[in-house]
Amino acid sequence: MKTYLITYDLFNPQKNLSDLAYAIALIAVSEIHVMPHVRQITTSLTASDIAAHLSAVLTEGDRLIVTEMGASEAFMPNQFAIAAQQGPCSRPDSLAHSASPVAAELTC
Repeated sequence: MKTYLITYDLFNPQKNLSDLAYAIALIAVSEIHVMPHVRQITTSLTASDIAAHLSAVLTEGDRLIVTEMGASEAFMPNQFAIAAQQGPCSRPDSLAHSASPVAAELTC
């Protein structure tokens, strides 16, 4: 089994979203609706197979990206997103001047 991020932009979401959600559910062993327009799934299919399956419910103007997740993903936890709205956060001194995007523990 592999894990994928499915990112989509629907030209007519009122028409296509339920069909796309159902098509994703059919192929996913597990599924997480990560954020609007992004779902994480686990499946035995390849990225190409997933895209081919989902293209059946897409219409002109819709966009789709299927990306296999590997060993080096980084996510901003929801707790940080809430804390960031309340005030500034800081990174450890070792990363304070780094220009590269590095996953690190943030202090808020």
